This record gives sequence, structure tokens and C-alpha cells, in this order.
Amino acid sequence: MYFTFIIEIAYLLSAIAFIIGLRKLGSPDTARNGNLLAALGMAIAVVGVLIYPMEGVPNNYLWIGGGLLAGAVIGQLAATKIQLTEMPQLVSVFNGFGGACAVLLGFLEFYHANEAVTDPMLSAPAIGEMLIIVFTVLVG
Repeated sequence: MYFTFIIEIAYLLSAIAFIIGLRKLGSPDTARNGNLLAALGMAIAVVGVLIYPMEGVPNNYLWIGGGLLAGAVIGQLAATKIQLTEMPQLVSVFNGFGGACAVLLGFLEFYHANEAVTDPMLSAPAIGEMLIIVFTVLVG
């Protein structure tokens, strides 16, 4: 219980670092610090994921490593094939991948919520969580 609380605080700090980092990206004077702060937030989130075990599975390192490897390969290939004059297109492709990831996560959570609805004690929170996720995916 206490360990889970620490991990959730780390996730909260990570989200705060992302938000402040994104805000600092709005000005050329603070963009470098904003990028570093967002990278620190990502590092905190990755460490939190690495030390937080999945329920019912002994570890999740294979899934995390596979996702990191796939993202790194796709990002490296896209970044090296695109010329500097095509940078807006590269940014839009990366945004599209982020949107596709959000849709996949929404479907997975919808499936997970449908499993939980069979238990009458979990039906109301599961439906509420599902609605929040669907709204978040639609709004983007």
C-alpha cells in the first residue's frame, strides 16, 4: 500500500513536470529548460513503470522493453529519412502515432472495463472510468 502511494506520487510529479515543461516550450528563451524538465518527467515515469509490477504477472519488463525498442526504431527511421524542410510533416506523423496510441489504450481500457462490469461491486466505477477514457480519446 505504501509502495503504491510512492509510485502514484512519482506519476503525479512526472505529470507536473510534463505540464510545466510544455509550458516552457512556448518561448525560445525557456525552451531548453522546458525540454529538460519534460525529459526528467519522462524519466520519472519510466522508472515508476519499471518498478511497479503488473497485477498477476511476475514482471512487465519484456513488454516495456519491446515498446521502447519499437518506438526507438520507428522514431530513428522516421527522423533519419526526413529532411529538415519536411519537419512539419514529421511532427504530424509523430502526433498521429500519439493519437493512434491513445485510441489503442482506450480500446484496451474499454475491454478491461467490460470484464469488470460482470462484478456488481465494480460496475459503477468501471463505467465511469470507461466514460472518462472515451471522452479523453475523443477530445484528444
